[in-house]
Amino acid sequence: KFAQTLGFDEGVATTVLGPAASLFGLEKGARLEDCDLVQAHVYFRHGARSPFLDAEDAPLIWKKHLRANFSGCPTAKLVDLTTRKPLNIELKDSEAKDTLAGGLAKGALTNPGLQMAKDLGASLRERYVSTGFIEPSRFEDQVLLRSSRVARTVETVLGVVTGMTHTSESKPKSVNVLVGETGVGSGQ
Repeated sequence: KFAQTLGFDEGVATTVLGPAASLFGLEKGARLEDCDLVQAHVYFRHGARSPFLDAEDAPLIWKKHLRANFSGCPTAKLVDLTTRKPLNIELKDSEAKDTLAGGLAKGALTNPGLQMAKDLGASLRERYVSTGFIEPSRFEDQVLLRSSRVARTVETVLGVVTGMTHTSESKPKSVNVLVGETGVGSGQ
């Protein structure tokens, strides 16, 4: 039920008041607990990343070992947003010239950033999978993943998927991620 999926306690009479009811196609005073959720959109940014500039007082702190470890995460199959055809490209953090003095790429997703994504996925699992809105066995049919064409954003999506499916017996080994030519927020 809609109200349960939004986190309202079962049995709580939650009323949609005034003009907001018409936004949902409901009559004034309709109860959310009598509605079904049919679609949800979740937007989020990438997890914690390395900086783009070295710290002047500690230029060697950003070591390669701080790079996120993706063991246990599905792999991404990149799909063109417009044509829906598979892309045969590999996303890279940055060029060698864009590496911090400690060896880590500028703007790379870090282990804390990946954990943030997994935690978000766990929260989404509680809200959408545990309530039955998303069926674990039909995850790829029911969830559309979209990202910019930047390694850290695609990797964050993989972390969220890991958090959403980590207890599932039907955890995907790979997932399709729709990406635009230059990124979601750039007019694509």
